[in-house]
Amino acid sequence: ESVHFLESGMDVFQDEKLAIAVRSNRQDVLQILDLETGEIINTYGHDSLVTIRSPRWSPGGKKIIFSGQDFSGQSDIFILNIEQEQILNLTNDIYTDRDPSFNPNGREIIFSSDRTNGNYNSGLDLFVMDISSGDIGLLLADMAQKTFPIWSETDSLKIYYLSDRSGMTNIWSLKQDIFQLATLALRQETDFHTGISQFQPMGSDSAVAGVFRDFSYQVAAL
Repeated sequence: ESVHFLESGMDVFQDEKLAIAVRSNRQDVLQILDLETGEIINTYGHDSLVTIRSPRWSPGGKKIIFSGQDFSGQSDIFILNIEQEQILNLTNDIYTDRDPSFNPNGREIIFSSDRTNGNYNSGLDLFVMDISSGDIGLLLADMAQKTFPIWSETDSLKIYYLSDRSGMTNIWSLKQDIFQLATLALRQETDFHTGISQFQPMGSDSAVAGVFRDFSYQVAAL
């Protein structure tokens, strides 16, 4: 197996297990590793999936959400039920859906997509899906590319994401008003002139991010 350069993404559950997408022969698979021993606990794949990206654990560690692309080029959101060893396609449509993550209670996911009012959008907007019903609602739309959204671990009304709204891709946040959820306060959290490729929040005021500086790709603590 091999890891995709700057693209695979990974996620850790309670400092115990790592979920990561890797290339195995002609197709991608999702592997779960024991962080203490480094051993592969299990490997999951699907015959129709060519690529797997952006895996994220559910709060209870029983499910993993990820984006996948099939042989036709269609990109959708998939969910892996670890106990049942079952992978389900949650979106299954013509739109590009990517970078999903769970909300703190595990009942909803947020993801990036080019769907807007049934039409293709020039950018990538943020959408929220209720997992049980499959209902999808628009959260944030503008002409910028918005990727890798993730709920704050300390504030259920706050979401971090990457956006090129200011020109270069940096970490932004949106916060919903507790009384008027449709009211969003946007804030640019970082200002890297070379941009950020991926990130992982660490608490309420710090993050680990992939950046390009000093002529090389680096992992930076912010």
